[in-house]
Amino acid sequence: MKRWLMCVTSGIAVILVLASCAGVPSRSSGPKTESREVPEWVKSTPEDTQEYVYFVGYASDPDGNQARAEEQATYAMISEITRYIGVRVTSQTTAEAKASLDDFQSSVTQEVRQSSDSRVTGFRIADKWVSESDGELTVYLLGRYNREDLMKEKRRLEEIFQAKIDAVAVPEQEGRELEGKGRYFQAIRRYIQAAVAAANSKVDNADILFQRNIDNAKRVIGSISLIKLNDNLQVYSGQSFDEDFGVKLVYGSDLEAPGIPGADLRVSYRMLRSNGRMGVASEVRQTDSEGYLTFTHPVPEFVGTAQLTMALELEGYLEPLYQVEGPFQAQVDSLEDLVLDKRVTFRYEVVSNAKNVSTALSIVDMDSAGNPTGKRETASSVMDSLGSAGFKIRLAGAPDAMILSGGRSAVEREVITKFGNEVRRLAYGTARIDEFEERDGSFFVKVRGEVTVTELETGEVIASINRTKRSRGANVGSAISAAFRGLGQEIGKELINSLP
Repeated sequence: MKRWLMCVTSGIAVILVLASCAGVPSRSSGPKTESREVPEWVKSTPEDTQEYVYFVGYASDPDGNQARAEEQATYAMISEITRYIGVRVTSQTTAEAKASLDDFQSSVTQEVRQSSDSRVTGFRIADKWVSESDGELTVYLLGRYNREDLMKEKRRLEEIFQAKIDAVAVPEQEGRELEGKGRYFQAIRRYIQAAVAAANSKVDNADILFQRNIDNAKRVIGSISLIKLNDNLQVYSGQSFDEDFGVKLVYGSDLEAPGIPGADLRVSYRMLRSNGRMGVASEVRQTDSEGYLTFTHPVPEFVGTAQLTMALELEGYLEPLYQVEGPFQAQVDSLEDLVLDKRVTFRYEVVSNAKNVSTALSIVDMDSAGNPTGKRETASSVMDSLGSAGFKIRLAGAPDAMILSGGRSAVEREVITKFGNEVRRLAYGTARIDEFEERDGSFFVKVRGEVTVTELETGEVIASINRTKRSRGANVGSAISAAFRGLGQEIGKELINSLP
């Protein structure tokens, strides 16, 4: 009975040994000594074919532990595959790229360990060889990768690895190249782009990359200057400046320094809006091939001193940095302060020639029903304002009915007939009580005035003024008088500031 059991046991062992030698050995276990001859691929990795690329991984365990040796052989083979693909984890590698590589390596590992369907498209374990010598066990693994599938994986991982690195590295490199060519403004923009990419990146050394590119941008910005070519210009209102405002953007500190071409400068200046109020207009202009920028100021339609500013324009590139928070914020603030400091201010004066042009004035004061009050309080107040400013002003003496009829031509003919060439302009209109209220023992009045100024020779309207004024008085007469006179002061001020 015992002999029969021993024969059966021996037979089963022989079958198991033969089974282990047929085809690819089990991936989870195997004999510690292969009875077949050493395969050629153990001695030398097979040459790649048009269809397949081969990889060999091997490792030994001094204690004869096959599982540990096979695990290390798997890692060795994966290292060969990764080296072939060409991607390499560095300090610039993104978390996304690392995760993709880890997932790929994990999938290859599972393919080696498991006998289930392949998790990696096109990859198979073609053979395994186990040898033992003096108690030390060595496992060899032969992997076969379909060339087309391997190339797809290679391209996929390369693109993932390179995408975020390029977002920082490419503009930074372009910035260096542009700086070397003297295109400093374009270099600044590239450095800022690289800093933005670093701030939004998950690379390990994002703070270093961010700081480096911010420093690059600050270094270049700190080395440039705007040099004014003129200043303190003067012009008559309604006329063009005799010369344009000029500046040179240089890499240095004086006019002889190299000019910076193709740089955006924002030009800001005062303007008179359609509602008669002052505002600020701005536009972006570019320096020429030598770094010069000249700006033709629009004809000013106001009177007084004003400023024109030319400043380095980088707002569109700085804006993404405003979303940066945490440790980067201080660097963003310092960069913004440096950019804001790169500006020059021109001062100029717009003077009116109107004070030298003889002008006739006629304004009819009316009650709330539209009837003339018979007084000339608004006109008298306008006369006082213009006279104090040195204007040559006189009362037109045109009949109230003529002005109220709206017949401008008739009023102009009346003035020309009366004064001839002694008067060149006519300012005429109405002032009317718009609101009237008694409250708490006081009287409140609102008056509205409309005045038109024309050139008598051409009939051209050169100014149209519409103003209101509120006043309060202890009695009706004082409230109305104060309102009309206050309105006259407002109209006079507007005429002084707007007449060319």
